[in-house]
Amino acid sequence: MCMEWSGVEWVCRETAYWSDGRWAIIADGLGSFRIRSSRGGRGPCTYYRAAAGSFPPWNSEFRVVHVNWRRSIETVHRYFKEVLYAIGELRQDLIKAPSNETPLKISNSPRWYPYFKDCIGAIDGTHIHARVPARIQAAFRGRKNHPTQNVLAAVGFDLKFTYVLAGWEGSAHDATILADALERHDGLTVQPGKFYLVDVGYACKPGFLPPYRGTRYHLKEYSRRNYPTNPRELFNLRHSSLRVTVERAFGALKNRFRIIDNKPFHPFRTQVKLVLACCILHNWILGHGVDEVIPEEFSWVPNNNGTDDHLLHGDDNAAWAHTRDEIANHMWANKGNSRIFVLCTRAYLLVFVMNNNVQR
Repeated sequence: MCMEWSGVEWVCRETAYWSDGRWAIIADGLGSFRIRSSRGGRGPCTYYRAAAGSFPPWNSEFRVVHVNWRRSIETVHRYFKEVLYAIGELRQDLIKAPSNETPLKISNSPRWYPYFKDCIGAIDGTHIHARVPARIQAAFRGRKNHPTQNVLAAVGFDLKFTYVLAGWEGSAHDATILADALERHDGLTVQPGKFYLVDVGYACKPGFLPPYRGTRYHLKEYSRRNYPTNPRELFNLRHSSLRVTVERAFGALKNRFRIIDNKPFHPFRTQVKLVLACCILHNWILGHGVDEVIPEEFSWVPNNNGTDDHLLHGDDNAAWAHTRDEIANHMWANKGNSRIFVLCTRAYLLVFVMNNNVQR
């Protein structure tokens, strides 16, 4: 007999951080893909609803979980694997390529439109704790002092993941992983004329637009009335304020799903699947309203560590470097023509500084 629904609801609310009922929507949604009990039950069992609602976010071993759910370790393990597989089957439905239309966030702001009208998202990598055999741990140690897998992701300006590639060693550079993503038959694709925002570790080439190197970039460098003094600095400021989207998405992912932000105990293949499953659930949650876990844009303090000291970019494409120069010069020429831009920029920096001072 399955647990009483009230008990499942309490555990889901207490452990999954899904206090607004969306965990139930996700669990019920899995039933539409005909997840069935191994005993041939009628429809999705409460086991599935419980697993879908609580297993992904937290990071407890099965011997701990089985006490909470009052089920055997074998049962917990079996349903965990089945739910993880079922969530993975939703990848094509929930992690979709971005639209070629100009995102509303860009089209509605004079800071970014028309300069970034062809931008379809931002790309970056993040390091997730990894547990691997001792003989290969050296390859998984990069900027961190512990083994990690380097996960490459593309994020739209609605904060949804549009592409995810997990499983690379922590020592691999983001640019190397991007090259692999572009070479895969089902990998990342960029329509001609469109581009992603990337950081200085990537080359400026068709489809990918980094900021200027050797020029101040991070938002905190423009605080305290340190306004841009030339076209390159203005371009970097607006580039940074727009690319912060991908960092906010990573922050929300790790804040909600503690299972990927702590030392894992699963086999590495399962660790990779868990990252993909959490990204899928992240998109599903955002599809049902505003997510309280996502940090507000004005209060978000980017993690700037390791950006400039881990460079392995290739040669810039001359044509795209020229395009970037044209965008920067256009921004600079129009910077004083819009009072809206001036007020928005000053308000943005003021709120950022105030929040940063409060956190200190």
